Amino acid sequence: MKKYIRAVYFTLIMSLILSLSIHTATVKSADRITVMGYATKDYPTDYASIQSINTNKGKFDMVSSFSYLISKDGLKGNDHSEIIKASLNNRAKPLMVIHNYSHGFSSKLAEDVLSSPESRKQLIDAIMDKMKLGFEGVNIDIEGIPYSLRDEYNTFLEELKDRFDGEYILTAAIPAKTFDNRDGWSGGFDYSKIGKIVDYAMIMAYDEHWPGGLPGPIASIGWVEGVVEYAVDNMDPDKILLGLAAYGYDWSEVGTSVINQKDADRLTNLPGAKVKFDSRAKEVNVEYYKDGYKHVVWLEDEHSIGHKIDLVKKYGLAGVGIWKLGNEDSKFWDVLMGDEKYNYIAFNDVIGHWAEDEIISLKSKDIINGYEDGGFHPNYTVTRAEFSKMLSTALNLNNQDTSFRDTSSHWARGYIGALQSRGIITGYPDRSFRPDSKITREEMATIVAKSLNLKPKNSHIFKDTGKSWAEGYINAAYEAGLIKGYSDGRFKPYSYATRAETAAMINNLLKIIEGN
Repeated sequence: MKKYIRAVYFTLIMSLILSLSIHTATVKSADRITVMGYATKDYPTDYASIQSINTNKGKFDMVSSFSYLISKDGLKGNDHSEIIKASLNNRAKPLMVIHNYSHGFSSKLAEDVLSSPESRKQLIDAIMDKMKLGFEGVNIDIEGIPYSLRDEYNTFLEELKDRFDGEYILTAAIPAKTFDNRDGWSGGFDYSKIGKIVDYAMIMAYDEHWPGGLPGPIASIGWVEGVVEYAVDNMDPDKILLGLAAYGYDWSEVGTSVINQKDADRLTNLPGAKVKFDSRAKEVNVEYYKDGYKHVVWLEDEHSIGHKIDLVKKYGLAGVGIWKLGNEDSKFWDVLMGDEKYNYIAFNDVIGHWAEDEIISLKSKDIINGYEDGGFHPNYTVTRAEFSKMLSTALNLNNQDTSFRDTSSHWARGYIGALQSRGIITGYPDRSFRPDSKITREEMATIVAKSLNLKPKNSHIFKDTGKSWAEGYINAAYEAGLIKGYSDGRFKPYSYATRAETAAMINNLLKIIEGN
C-alpha cells in the first residue's frame, strides 16, 4: 500500500508535520460515517441516481455504478460516463460494479468465469482497461456463489488486489449471514478470508423477506444485529459497510412489487390504509385493500434507517452502502448525516400522520413522550396539566410554586406554576386551575398567544369564533402563524385539543421563537 508524507506548516501558532497515509480506501471524515451509494442507469432517460448524486453533494465517499456483466471473455455493459462525471463533480470516488446479473444472478456464469484461471485473467485485464475511464475502484457484486466455488472466488479477489497494487479501491458486496453456512445463497462467501483481502465489505443486510416468500420485514433490527455480530467476529469492523435498503415490497395475491422509499407517503395516505411502525422489527408496515385484494407492505425508510445507523455506531463499523440511489428521499439523508431531529425511537402510530414531522421534532427535544405500547396516540385529547408540562418544557422554564387551590399536590404543579408566574395562564375566578380537565382549542390558542405576549386582534377570521371569549387571542395566534383552522373556515374553539394539534401548535411556537 502506497504512503505519502505531506508537511503542513502553521505559522504564528506552531509548526506541525502531518503524516497523511493515502489508503486505497477513501478517507473518512472523523465526524461521520463512510457512505457508499449504488447508482444505476437502466434506460436512456433514467437519471434518478444521477439526480441523487447531484442533490446530495458532499455526502458520499464512493458511488458504485452498476456497470458491467462478467463473461468468459471479460466484461459486457455500459460505461456509465455520466455517473462517473457526476461522482467526480460531487467529490465522490466512482467505482465500477462488476456483476453476474443476467435475468437474475447467474450461479452458472459465476462458475464459468471464476473456475477458470484464464477467464479470471481476462476478466481482470478487462477491469484494468475500464479503470482508464476514470474509475477509482471496483465493487465486486458476484452473487449466488456455491460453497464449492469459495476458494476460486477468494483467489479472484486476491489476484485483482495484486493487480491493483494499492492504486485502486477494492470492495465486495456480500450476502448477509449469521453463521458460516455451506448451503444456500451465502455458502460461497468466507467472511474471514474476504475481510483480509478487500478494503471494504458491503454486507447486503436486506431482503430478510423477499418477493418469492411470505410478507415480512425487509431488514428487522434483530436479524440485522445478528448479521453484524457475526461479521465483526470475522473481519475488521473498519472494513464493514452495512447495506441499507431504500425500498420495500408490496405483497398481495396478485403479485409482489417493489416499493421505493419515495412511495411511502402515497401508501400511508391511501384511504383505509393501516400504518404502523413495528416496534419489534423497527420497520414500517402498511396494510391496505385494492380491487378487493389485501396488500401487505414492509418498507425501509428514515424511521428504520436510524436504528441501523445506531448499529453502525455501536459496533464501530466503517459506514453504510445504499441500494439504491434515487429511491431514497431527503429524510433518509437527514438520518445518515446525523440530523438530531431523527435521533429518536419512532412512535408506531404516527407514520403518515399529518402532524408526523411536528411530533418527531418535539420528541427529539424531549418535549413530548409516548405511551408504553409504543404509540403516541395523536388523536387522544390533552388535559390542562399535560399541556402545561409540554409548553413549560418547550419554553425551558424553571418549575415554580403555584397559588391555584387545586394544584398544590398535583404532579404538574411545577410546570403550571412556571406558566402562572409569567402570566401565561391565569386559571378560573374561583382560584382553581382544573388541571385534569381537557383543554379546548380556544384555551390552547390563548395560552400560546400569551406565551409570545401577543395582544388580542379584533377581527372575524373564523366563522365560528364570534361568540368565543377567546376570539381576539385566536385571531392573534392565527396571524402569528401559531394555529390553523379547518378547510370549511371554522376553528372549532370549543372542541378539545388533540395531542397532534398540541404538537403542531407548540412546534409552530418554537419556530417563531427560534426565528425559523
